Amino acid sequence: MPDIHDSEILEINVKFREEKIDLLLISDTDKSFKVSFEEVFSYNFEEPNSYSVLYDIANIKDLTSVKATEENFKEKQKQLLNSNAFRSMQEYNDFLLSNNYSLFVIHSSVGLHGTIVAKDMIVSP
Repeated sequence: MPDIHDSEILEINVKFREEKIDLLLISDTDKSFKVSFEEVFSYNFEEPNSYSVLYDIANIKDLTSVKATEENFKEKQKQLLNSNAFRSMQEYNDFLLSNNYSLFVIHSSVGLHGTIVAKDMIVSP
């Protein structure tokens, strides 16, 4: 498996109908590879720019620690692909927990960072 650490993001493809996000990367040894997120429920990217270097992508499988609260539910609603899907934070939390979603946190040394709520992450050459 290619090493994500110190890989540069060359391209991001958001495939809405397929509920998929692909990150096309190049490693610090100049090997191209792809990280795909499957069955994407929501995502939020911050500070995208023409040069982004990944530090890590953390996979948080237990979403009980990142559930919506009264304070952040409105913000989470704005981030959803379908913002009218849930009327309460409890509906949102129940859906994520009962459907086995994971939270993927993108950490970067430089540039883009963010979160993706999806069911799977696949790294391929």
